[in-house]
Amino acid sequence: MITVFGHLEEAVVTGCAEVTFNGGPNGGSVTFFRCGLTRSTTINLLPGEESLAFCVENNSWIFGDFFMTASLIGPCASVGSGTGGGSGPNAFAVERVSDGFSTYAQYSSTWIVNDIVSLSNDTACYEIMSIQTVGEPQIFPTIAGSCIPDDGGPFIKPSP
Repeated sequence: MITVFGHLEEAVVTGCAEVTFNGGPNGGSVTFFRCGLTRSTTINLLPGEESLAFCVENNSWIFGDFFMTASLIGPCASVGSGTGGGSGPNAFAVERVSDGFSTYAQYSSTWIVNDIVSLSNDTACYEIMSIQTVGEPQIFPTIAGSCIPDDGGPFIKPSP
């Protein structure tokens, strides 16, 4: 595996930058720190696949393949607090593991895309699919904790 560190021109963007990642001719993974989150995020891209735009800490990404790229969109407008009001992420798009039902849950920096969780209004397991901005995040349930699906029903661990 070849690791390449990304870096955007410091004179143009400092702190957080909105970028998209491209899998290049071979595909691979990219790990980065999203602004406002305390854990790193890793995504896998197919050859030629372009990611959604992410607000990331400048110079924080590591590519799994030399030919992968990051494209600067510009400085992030703002980094949301996850409490609603103001711009920035305030909700997760979630999908129920058992049947694919989709809804939203209130955003919390404790969780990241691909985490499997349970919601305050449903004991089923949901996968976090993406981070979103919605008009009234408070009308959606909160995340109750981690969830490990199995044949006997979900096992729920309390939030950290």
